[in-house]
Amino acid sequence: MNKFNFILFLSLLLLPFMTTAQINNYTVAKKEARVPYDSLRNVPEIEIKSLIGQTIFFPEDAYIKSKGGYKKIFYSTPTFASTFTYGKEKEVYMPIIGDKTITSYDAITNRYFRIINITEKDNLGDFCFELEEVNEKEEPINIIIISDPIYMTYLWTSYDKPRFLTVGYLKKQSQNFLNKEYVWTARNYITNMENGAEECPPAGTVFKCIDVALINGRLGAVLENPEYGKFIGDLSQIKGKIFCFQENKDYKEWIRKYGRTIAKKMLEGDIYVGMSKKMVLASWGQPEDINSIAIGGTTQEQWVYPRTNRYLYFTGNKLTAIQDM
Repeated sequence: MNKFNFILFLSLLLLPFMTTAQINNYTVAKKEARVPYDSLRNVPEIEIKSLIGQTIFFPEDAYIKSKGGYKKIFYSTPTFASTFTYGKEKEVYMPIIGDKTITSYDAITNRYFRIINITEKDNLGDFCFELEEVNEKEEPINIIIISDPIYMTYLWTSYDKPRFLTVGYLKKQSQNFLNKEYVWTARNYITNMENGAEECPPAGTVFKCIDVALINGRLGAVLENPEYGKFIGDLSQIKGKIFCFQENKDYKEWIRKYGRTIAKKMLEGDIYVGMSKKMVLASWGQPEDINSIAIGGTTQEQWVYPRTNRYLYFTGNKLTAIQDM
């Protein structure tokens, strides 16, 4: 074997073990973690992107209707509320005749849409929702032809942001309230569904929740009593509760623990010196704030209730003073 052939043979033998200097380049995309939707809130205040995948419904809205429709809210291309347009206006989704900046009222109202995606502009609370129209069973309207998406601007700080109902929230509210009994506290007035009158039945009247539905465009509980009829329960004031109603099973427990007379005072919000913290919490709910105050060498807790314009003072577990704001 001559020298040339030997070198060629040796090179072929060592070829699998030879390496070439090489820089490998990888791109790792950070996947945005999505918080699951909290169905106890219609629209989450912080994790608004958790609405992706949810179905929403646009109820009747007298104000929007009076304006002829939705002005600069729904578009055929991705748009943010703070986007400035120069020259030609971006194409509004299904504009009305005579004003290309307003989407037809009927094109959105009483319709269901699935949220495909939500993007935010510069972390400013300015969102663009990508929507797909679906039916009340949350199925695509057209299963043969894929419809073009609809884009909705949603500026969190705007008073005029579009108002919608998340279907998941409605289902959760129905589970929470439907077919349960509630006792009227007589601390306010409620609307009679038959005549629209504001009425105040006697404290202690027991109602049954027979429906959770949109009433005049707002979500409410339909409460019925055989003697007084049907009334509208407000679900917007206190999370997880019907405003000015107490669940009957809790009221019965108060009666068992404290007696009927004291339980009725708690129901009507008639608190008094000597009550325990637990009794006050059951009657008035959580205070807005709690402060520690030193008075005469004794440390007291001050509970602040702006909605009743009262300060409550506790020494230990006992309510010792009530003060007007």
